[in-house]
Amino acid sequence: MNVKQLQLSSKVTFCFKYLICPLSLFALPILCSLDLYFSLAESSFELNMIFKPLFVFILFSLLITPFLLIKKVILLPDGFQVSNYFRNWFIPFDKVKSVHGSLLVSPELILLRVEKGAYGRFIIFIPKYRLNLSHGFTINPVVKELRTFLKD
Repeated sequence: MNVKQLQLSSKVTFCFKYLICPLSLFALPILCSLDLYFSLAESSFELNMIFKPLFVFILFSLLITPFLLIKKVILLPDGFQVSNYFRNWFIPFDKVKSVHGSLLVSPELILLRVEKGAYGRFIIFIPKYRLNLSHGFTINPVVKELRTFLKD
């Protein structure tokens, strides 16, 4: 496969990383505390009223954490250029151990497992959006292409 330069990441990566995820993490505690405030105004205090918003916040934080780690990925002839929009790294193909894709997650995520470096052990990125009925129920075709590309 002859590659000059191919951007694998979606153009919405920056918005997800620096706009949607941080706003969600700030808005959720506010919404949970408003729920607690209005439930306290209506009835007497119960201990489970505190655990409900806390549980929702912890669960949501765990679900949104991968989106905070997403990076911009560009495929070059001799490796990957990875960026978090502040720093750039170059990862040669021989440093990539495996490629995995997400199921039942929207937007889809692709995970490159690499040898530990300044960029970490995992590179997570959002591929370009694909519009079909199996979106989310099948692994993204980019994962399959990267696996065959890295085997060669």
